[in-house]
This record gives sequence, structure tokens and C-alpha cells, in this order.
Amino acid sequence: MATQRIRLAPRWIIFLLDLCCCVVAMSLAFLLRMNFNLSEIDHYPLLKILSITVAVNACLLVAFKTYAGIVRYTSVEDTGRILSVNTIVCLIFLLIENIYPKAEGAPSAALFPTSVLFIYYLSINFLLIIYRLFVKRIFHYLFSVRKKTIKAVLYSAGYEGLLAKKMISDNQRSEIK
Repeated sequence: MATQRIRLAPRWIIFLLDLCCCVVAMSLAFLLRMNFNLSEIDHYPLLKILSITVAVNACLLVAFKTYAGIVRYTSVEDTGRILSVNTIVCLIFLLIENIYPKAEGAPSAALFPTSVLFIYYLSINFLLIIYRLFVKRIFHYLFSVRKKTIKAVLYSAGYEGLLAKKMISDNQRSEIK
């Protein structure tokens, strides 16, 4: 098969794309929460927030190996893994949010407001699932179009002919079309 000869997307590229999606989702969450008012965003330590976001997501993405098998295994199971990882990430962010003001001594210094975390959760799930489906569709298109097919004609118009046609057309591995 074509997918066995060609090395698919390396895992480290998928891992970096996942981390980029996390940074984009957190930035988008803050922008949406602050109604694109950049002066309100200046009150938050955005560099610290993004570094915490990258660190937490990197640890959990490696632990759950969501970057592995993106083309072959993008399915409901992969979607479930993405949702569970992002749920754990948001729970860790809530834990950090509850610990951080006590450690800094200033209760107004919030890192992750709850509304931002909710927007982040929705946007990161959407971004990760959609980009994975998009990558899978591109690989499927690129490697299935070049598949060699053999044209065949069935001469029986009866029940057995229709049954044979259905068996041939439903078989994904068959080169006869």
C-alpha cells in the first residue's frame, strides 16, 4: 500500500501542531473573553499563562500519546482521548487558579478566569478535532487517488450479479471497480 511506503506525518510534528493549537486556543479564549480589547488583556501575565498552558498540555499529550497515529486512528476513540486530555488540562488549570492567588498574596491576580477556561475548552477541542480530520482527509485523498484500479463488467443481471457487484464494490481492498 502507498501508506506503508511513505512515512506519514512524524509524531513530533503532530505534537508541535497540538501545542500550537493549545497556544492559539488560549490566546483566542482571552481575546474573546475580553471582547478583543487588548488593554484589558494587559492586566494578565499572558507570557506566564501561555508557558503554563504549553507545559501542562505537553505533559498530558505525552502521557496520553494523542499525537500518535493521527492518520490511521482519527476516530471516535481519538476524539474521546482528546476530550479527556482537555478535560484534565482544564481541571489542572482550575487547580492552578485556586492555588496561584494564595501563593502570590494578591486575590485579584487571576491567571485563568473560569470563563476563559470554558472558551478554551470549547476552542481547543474544536481545533484539535477539526485539524486532525482535515489531515486525515488530505492523506486519504493523496494516497487513495493514486490507487491502481481495474475496471470490470458483470454480465449477469440477476440476483447473483447484483450480489457479486455489491461484494466487489463494498470491498475496500479490492482493486476491481
